[in-house]
Amino acid sequence: MADYSGVRIGKLKLKGEKRKKKKQKTPKEETPEETQRHVDLLDSQNHGNWFPIEKFEQITGQIAIEISPYQYVRALDNGLFILGAAHSPGEQPDPEEIITAIRCSTQIALKSGYNKYLSVD
Repeated sequence: MADYSGVRIGKLKLKGEKRKKKKQKTPKEETPEETQRHVDLLDSQNHGNWFPIEKFEQITGQIAIEISPYQYVRALDNGLFILGAAHSPGEQPDPEEIITAIRCSTQIALKSGYNKYLSVD
């Protein structure tokens, strides 16, 4: 047993293998894209999971036109469009305030739920 007392105790080291340095973890800063994505997520939650349209190609299907904060264009059964009542944050537009958008090349047609089309005089 006395022979083992002179042996060094430690990690096994192999020839040619270099010791790797440990990397320190640094806190990540949010990129502008992540910040914008977070703002868009909050905005869509405030409008009942409806998001703003940023490109012309996104105008298709069901849309809601917001005139002032939480107030949308509302369709009446006689074909008129008026400004609807204000909603609380997080509440989505009423069915009368949802308009169908149909894209035709560079123009769009807006149709209400009463099968009336929006026209501009």
